[in-house]
Amino acid sequence: MSAVDFDPHISIENIVNVKNPDYCVRAVMLENVRKSIETPFKIMSGDDVNTKNFSSCSSCVKNPILESARFLQRPTSWISLEKYLTELPATQRNNKLRDFFKIDKKLWNDSLTTLSMTFPRSPFEMQPFSKMAFNGLDEDSYIFLLNFIYSNSSAFVLVPDIKVKSDSFVNIFLKIIDFSVKQLSEWNSKPIFVPLQIDLSEKNLITILSHYKDQGYSNIWIDFFNHPCDSDFSANLRSIKQLLNRYMQGLDIVLYYSHIKKEIHPHLHDTKVAASDILTQFFGADFIGVKRFGGGFNPQGNKSDYLEIQASKNNFGSVDEYQQALKFHSTRLFSPSTYYYHNLNCYPESFDIDTSLLTDKVCNKLVNDMLLYREVETTKAFVEEKASTSSTSNRPLKDYLNQKSMLKENETIRNALIPKQIQSTLFDLAGLL
Repeated sequence: MSAVDFDPHISIENIVNVKNPDYCVRAVMLENVRKSIETPFKIMSGDDVNTKNFSSCSSCVKNPILESARFLQRPTSWISLEKYLTELPATQRNNKLRDFFKIDKKLWNDSLTTLSMTFPRSPFEMQPFSKMAFNGLDEDSYIFLLNFIYSNSSAFVLVPDIKVKSDSFVNIFLKIIDFSVKQLSEWNSKPIFVPLQIDLSEKNLITILSHYKDQGYSNIWIDFFNHPCDSDFSANLRSIKQLLNRYMQGLDIVLYYSHIKKEIHPHLHDTKVAASDILTQFFGADFIGVKRFGGGFNPQGNKSDYLEIQASKNNFGSVDEYQQALKFHSTRLFSPSTYYYHNLNCYPESFDIDTSLLTDKVCNKLVNDMLLYREVETTKAFVEEKASTSSTSNRPLKDYLNQKSMLKENETIRNALIPKQIQSTLFDLAGLL
């Protein structure tokens, strides 16, 4: 497929640029819904969410976009997906796929939405598991999956990602991406985003970006693969941004970050943990997606012997203490004033919602998304206001961030976010000669 065949269905207008940290306010026009969105923009979680709990927990979010982020890992999930796509008639297939992505039909029909899906290996290859086997999808069944993703993605369409584990797989990966884009582009008016993994080698990054440039793929979704935006992976993001500028020069790039681990190095004994997801707005994100679901499952998790071993291993005096710590660990709440995720019993501010509701998995997730959304909007408004009254917007944003206790107390994260000095590259220096 030639570059002229790909239409991003997005137009962009830069409003404010800040160089250090890397922050840009842009007006991104989604042609398919005729809506202009100022970015950075926080996407809301959509898995396991229905109209009732969304309206009760996120009513203050204006023009929300919902994402359901699926990671295919468990053998039963592979087998179920194959069955849904190959054996079931249309109505049953669609119902099962909605269950598979954990999306509510009414909420999805009434909202702007997107689905993101990641495979840890090729879906076209047979996967032998200990008690069963996944035969691999054929081309026709994969097209059914793409059509479902397209139909249930009203805001933009994210091409399914496949983990690149070796150099030899890159060409196969690109062929699958091109095939997916070609299928999704038929009769299309929605922005299509192609995947780019945050932990790729330099060699594979350059190969993929060069191919994307040749094809004209300017909408990129960066798959965090459940990694945090910490000092290590923020360095990866900087490298990716530099390579994007070099190898995709001439294209108006729009970046969608998703499958983000929300905390940096969380531990059961911690009452507060550095936030990861909020930091992505300072590393070039236009759209800030959600954490993924799927993957790890421990069948021993509720057995008494296992719980006793884990309580002792993690230095808890009893199983009850261990389980209480697990509960706090899974329900930490983001604080815009600190940039920490805090245990509910140590949260530094008063709640706008009944505390007992925050222990509910879905409500907790939505409230966290709402708090992140508010902070992204607050930061954006702050930058725009300061840009209109100051010759440079860098200093006010640095001062704003330095008020956050997480950044004051974590020098490594602060220096990754706001480098003390931006290093010139050999290529920059060559341009001065």
